[in-house]
Amino acid sequence: MAEWGHIALGWGLWGVCWGLCALGMLLSCVTLSGMWLVLAAAGVAWHLAEPGGFPGPWTLAGMAAVCTVSEVWTTVAASWGVAKRGGGKASVWWAFWGSLAGAVVGGMVVPVPLVGSLLGMAVGSFVPVYAAERRRLQGNAGYVARGAVWATLAAWGVKVGTTAALIAWLAAGLWT
Repeated sequence: MAEWGHIALGWGLWGVCWGLCALGMLLSCVTLSGMWLVLAAAGVAWHLAEPGGFPGPWTLAGMAAVCTVSEVWTTVAASWGVAKRGGGKASVWWAFWGSLAGAVVGGMVVPVPLVGSLLGMAVGSFVPVYAAERRRLQGNAGYVARGAVWATLAAWGVKVGTTAALIAWLAAGLWT
């Protein structure tokens, strides 16, 4: 009887592992940091793996590094887009905070996955940058503000792609 309890616990933990992966993908699609849940799922899988099996501590460290780099890129993307298009220091600052605030507020106002957060990020990064650059650049303010939007959308794509790649890496390692 104790053996069946151990088997059920093992299957339950594998269910938690894949549930964390699915929730991580969903959260990444709504611009939140779901990739960290995939890292947590890899931690659960490490606990379940045979000693010396996949995933090991180096795999977890590599996944943590990938998550960190992706997170940093997503955080600074709007600012980078403005700076790349010749925006001023104030616009770079506004793009950073506007994108972050827009993602949170947009996700609360329009709770549809992807739609609310992406709209919030786009509006939150475009409007303050356009307002800050309107006098300084006049006709080019829209060009600079669109740089924040495009960079933010590209960063979102990187985050979703990174999450999907981490899930695929974990799945491939566990099934081989």
